Amino acid sequence: MKHDENLLVVAMEESAELQQELSKALRFGAENYHPDEPNITNAWRIQREFHQLRAVIDMLIIRRIISPMPESEQSRIYRDKVEQVEKYERYSESIGKVKG
Repeated sequence: MKHDENLLVVAMEESAELQQELSKALRFGAENYHPDEPNITNAWRIQREFHQLRAVIDMLIIRRIISPMPESEQSRIYRDKVEQVEKYERYSESIGKVKG
């Protein structure tokens, strides 16, 4: 395996770890914690995994495995995603699938 391939695998692993922490927060609550680590909440674990994934994405950019995205494009994508999630959340609420 080449270094760029290894780093892509690390990004995949970090994505999976973020998914796992999100699942735990859903199952047990964001402010709950693992019994072996009562000082670290599931909410904190989510943020930790997110920032670890960001670090790997930054490494992919620094090593020129992927190209950096202009800040204006990042902002547009962010805004579009927030709007899309809110739109479909309202729809799900209107059909009784999502509640307060």
